[in-house]
Amino acid sequence: YDNDQSDYDDLRLLKIDNNGDEIWSQDFEGYFTTRPFSTSPLSGSLEETNDGGCVLIMRESNNSGIITLIKLDQMGNVQWENDYNEFNYGSSRYFGIDNTLDGGFIIGGTVMELDESGWLYLPMDLVFMKINENGIQEWSQLVEITEPDDFFWFSKIQQTTDGGYIVLGSTGYMWGGNMVLKKIDENGNEEWSQLLGDNDGNEGVSVQETTDGGFIVGGQKEVFHETEYVLYIIKTDGNGNISTIELPTPTSKRELIKTTNILGQENTTIKNQPLIEIYDDGSTEKKIVIE
Repeated sequence: YDNDQSDYDDLRLLKIDNNGDEIWSQDFEGYFTTRPFSTSPLSGSLEETNDGGCVLIMRESNNSGIITLIKLDQMGNVQWENDYNEFNYGSSRYFGIDNTLDGGFIIGGTVMELDESGWLYLPMDLVFMKINENGIQEWSQLVEITEPDDFFWFSKIQQTTDGGYIVLGSTGYMWGGNMVLKKIDENGNEEWSQLLGDNDGNEGVSVQETTDGGFIVGGQKEVFHETEYVLYIIKTDGNGNISTIELPTPTSKRELIKTTNILGQENTTIKNQPLIEIYDDGSTEKKIVIE
């Protein structure tokens, strides 16, 4: 919110109960690590902790290269607060945080440099930082962006069962961008990167590891420029590949073996029902026969 009516440079955090009544509130000076053009502006910058408190990431100013991590207890009291400026960039933006299995935190985000005008941004990189439960930085890693246009919007980071991390973001702008899924190891080194989409204006919002070792990605796809969007869900394997099913190409010599209903039961007499024809080359055809 705008406390002094000069800029939107303050944050009010509220805890409410299940009836919507306020339990506590805290005001902080600085900028929340939001991202523009997004319908999910928090981008994981506020996270509940295992002890019932929470952590949040802020920037001290709009063009600051310093990010601040603040740990609060269950009643909103500040337990500790630390600043991080590992790479001394002109601007550190669009950061997110998640809990790690050891009780600490993993921070990921986009960093960039300002040009001489102070407004235009030079090509961006990703930065990852592992923080222990007391806010002490254990390691940091800078990953160069290689996606089209060297442009990356950070959305989400989560620890995986192998001790590494899965990172979700988007490249380009929503009306011509793609989701980007990256896997990094336990020290922040990139293992692989996958571009999900066909420049069709989709944006990644959330990612979750699945029990089969793959990932489920949630986001949105632009239907009409900046006005209409639809939910977009993608399932990948453990390397970020989208699973596909390939059917054999029908041949001119194929022979019909049987006709079944949608339950796989052989059926050649019932009318006005969906039918599936199965051929000896493995191909199928689905049709509705009306007589």
